[in-house]
Amino acid sequence: MYNRGTKLFKRSKQQNSSLRLFCSVFCSAGLYEAAIDVTPEDTNVDKLMSLTRRVGNVRNELGVYYMNCAICTMDSGDCPSAQEQELLKKSYTCFEKGIQAFQAIEDE
Repeated sequence: MYNRGTKLFKRSKQQNSSLRLFCSVFCSAGLYEAAIDVTPEDTNVDKLMSLTRRVGNVRNELGVYYMNCAICTMDSGDCPSAQEQELLKKSYTCFEKGIQAFQAIEDE
């Protein structure tokens, strides 16, 4: 329960859990990418491949998250709303980054 002025906002346990999971995955993506950026050149190739594979996995998970958010906001209209389109674009971008990570290490 959050108190903002005179209004009280309640979040379900499921919403809080989903938000925590998203934050964790989102932060993980940035941290894995930062770890790759600061990895010394003499690092074991297997370790670098493992980090890159983790980036790909995390980016794919973010893509799934944004896709699910888009699905949850869909209405019965034929044309996706601006919010749906934005979520779908974010999803696509995450999937692209995941694919690029796997292609970089030639992991099909």
